[in-house]
Amino acid sequence: METASLSKTVRLSNDELGLVQRRVNEIVRRVEEGKIELPWALAEMQRVIEGRKIPEVKYRATAEPLEFKRPLQNERGKSKAGWNKRLPHMLQRLAWPDRNKEHIMAEMWEAECIPHQGVNYGATPMNAIMGDEKPTDRDIRVINSALQWLGTNVGSEFLTRFVRVSQLWIA
Repeated sequence: METASLSKTVRLSNDELGLVQRRVNEIVRRVEEGKIELPWALAEMQRVIEGRKIPEVKYRATAEPLEFKRPLQNERGKSKAGWNKRLPHMLQRLAWPDRNKEHIMAEMWEAECIPHQGVNYGATPMNAIMGDEKPTDRDIRVINSALQWLGTNVGSEFLTRFVRVSQLWIA
């Protein structure tokens, strides 16, 4: 197999040079199709030429704070995920005096299940979960308890694994 000299220290075979050329041709094709932008492609090739490392993505230990205002009592009464509509052992957990992730999840789910006529014709996530079936009291308690569980340590860890496995980017 013949080799072509690129420098005094590296000798690539013609097959290897062909592979490099095919990769460059692929970049050119994608730029011409508009799938990637030329400035980005040039910057990335320059990074490779200079031997710089790919920048590492650094994640924050906690998310940016987002304010959540619990709806007023009369609005919460309309929710299909009312505070008292949970399985007994989950209700007992909400009786704990400290406000933790589980309480926040229960409050957010309660607020999410308040029907608003101007939003999705008054349908709530509960309707999406149950479809055309009319949920029984037990169905409602199980769904509400399951969503509350996502706020527990085990549930939070499950959500974290889900986000990482599905490679979601949460901004």
